[in-house]
Amino acid sequence: YVSADGRYFLRGVIIDLKSGNNLTVAERDQARVTYLKKLGESDMIVFAPAHIKRSITVLTDIDCDYCRLLEQDRPALNAMGVEVRYLFYPRDGVGTASWNKAVSVWCAKDQKTAFTAAMQGKPVKPLKCDAAPVTAGYEFGRLLGIDGTPAIITDRGKMIAGYIPIDAMADMLGVEPGHA
Repeated sequence: YVSADGRYFLRGVIIDLKSGNNLTVAERDQARVTYLKKLGESDMIVFAPAHIKRSITVLTDIDCDYCRLLEQDRPALNAMGVEVRYLFYPRDGVGTASWNKAVSVWCAKDQKTAFTAAMQGKPVKPLKCDAAPVTAGYEFGRLLGIDGTPAIITDRGKMIAGYIPIDAMADMLGVEPGHA
């Protein structure tokens, strides 16, 4: 929290002692939702089921083993009615091998097929195009202070650091495993 004149800065949480609500968490969750709406799906690779019950946005790195596990779970999540939206967050930064893979996947004619193959560890055909969507995901991750992937943000703004098994994800999202 910063004073209007910018002189004072307070880092911490504000708790309503009467209700017990952590107001800071609620504010951060809402800020994430607002930012993602502003960013929009045009900078994401989206795997959506026919009937969306919930949605998650995943900051992912093609070279991250836990991101690959989450991508293996994605068809089952889709079957439960969970839309999975991917933003690239190459952990090693701009111009690295991970960055170049993300750009190549983004530039592919069929992004979903290229993404799926890359997440299976298959070689990524080097391609070049406008890398702005990769940059947008990377900048968002840096803004959030992300230091690992996957970083999962629910449609209600809750941040989950790291991979969680599909049953735990279904429970957290309030969807039934195996049901669309």
